[in-house]
Amino acid sequence: MGRREVKKYSDVDLFLKTANNVSIVEDQIKNIFPESEIIIQRNQIDVYINNHLLEINLIQDLKDAQLFYKKSEIKNVSNTILLGNEELYLSLENLLKNFSYD
Repeated sequence: MGRREVKKYSDVDLFLKTANNVSIVEDQIKNIFPESEIIIQRNQIDVYINNHLLEINLIQDLKDAQLFYKKSEIKNVSNTILLGNEELYLSLENLLKNFSYD
């Protein structure tokens, strides 16, 4: 989605900046998608909904998403923000600009 290369079987990767733990978020997801299959791997919740995969990565700091953004080769950060503001956009742009594999 962020690269504008959505295909028929593309999954959706989301980052949720939250102080809540995985079990709290899982309960909320179960309330929204009661028929889904949910698999938890550390701080990632995979939600299978009608043969579609939604990957929700719980983060507490934007730096936790930095490597993902860099490897995804996203050209326009604003295309990746579902909920946020100018401050979030500028923070993500800055993270990408100052990224180092060191």
